[in-house]
Amino acid sequence: MDSKYSKFVWRILWLVGLFVFLYISSQIEMRARNISATTFTILPVIWIRSIAPFVFGIYLALLFVKGWSIKWNPAIILCITVPSLIMTFYFPVLFTIIQYTTINPNSFSVAIPFWMNSSFDVIVPIVAGLTLMVGLLDKKELVNK
Repeated sequence: MDSKYSKFVWRILWLVGLFVFLYISSQIEMRARNISATTFTILPVIWIRSIAPFVFGIYLALLFVKGWSIKWNPAIILCITVPSLIMTFYFPVLFTIIQYTTINPNSFSVAIPFWMNSSFDVIVPIVAGLTLMVGLLDKKELVNK
């Protein structure tokens, strides 16, 4: 393939993959909603709403990663990715623990910041996935002066 057209082909393939990813994630979320409606537990929907944007962030990073060698950037990983992952999976993990450890999950006294789930529903998981890939596959060399 000609090198001047290869960038365009890869971008078009990425766009097709985006539509496939959106279709698959909507189908999975629809099945999770059906399971939640039949079993009366919202746990699958909560996990899908955290995992799907995280995977989308990883997929979005394919546009920004220039080199495919593993050279991790500790500043991005420790300052952006780790807090974003904590904020992304705090609510689903806590909800899962409460669901399976309390006698009556409808009446628990653990403080859950519901604003964290509603405010950071999509943006923070995308940032976590994007910065994970960019931080692990960083092309920049550290220059010691």
